[in-house]
Amino acid sequence: MFMGTPRLILASLIIFTGFCAAILSLWAFEWRWLGAFDEAGSLSPSTTLVHFENLSFLKRKPGLITVRQYIDPSCPCNRYVDKHRHELEAEFSGNRVTFEEVNPRSLLDTKPSATPAVAIWDEAGNLAYYGAFSNGVLCNAKTSLIGPVISSLLEGDNPLVLNTNGVGCFCSSVT
Repeated sequence: MFMGTPRLILASLIIFTGFCAAILSLWAFEWRWLGAFDEAGSLSPSTTLVHFENLSFLKRKPGLITVRQYIDPSCPCNRYVDKHRHELEAEFSGNRVTFEEVNPRSLLDTKPSATPAVAIWDEAGNLAYYGAFSNGVLCNAKTSLIGPVISSLLEGDNPLVLNTNGVGCFCSSVT
């Protein structure tokens, strides 16, 4: 009556082990991009505005509020910010706000520490924000770091957020 039990246990163990291996593989593949925006630590609380003013990719002339999105087309993390990017553009475009998209591979000298990344300037050309789109794996209005910055700038207040080190899906910047 219990003759099939060892075979059943062995088959169950093999299936369970295969299932665990498949889940672990998927997890490792998908989550390898998860990390801090600035792994090198250049965005520490002691980082000063002078540090950012010397970075050529963060230069901007006065005019409209400018949201420059650094998007590397080869980075798989873009899929997590695309919807949020389009929502922000729909909400703020034309309201004294302009959006630009830059491939960091096209920059000749210094580059963002990771992508996708965002830099925002006020109408006077002063840097107001540099960092991640949001904090967390999902990028949306609830986790957005840049929606509130744009709103503050439209109200005439430059929050000067330069040391936010969001955690999410990022690719190392191209050297």
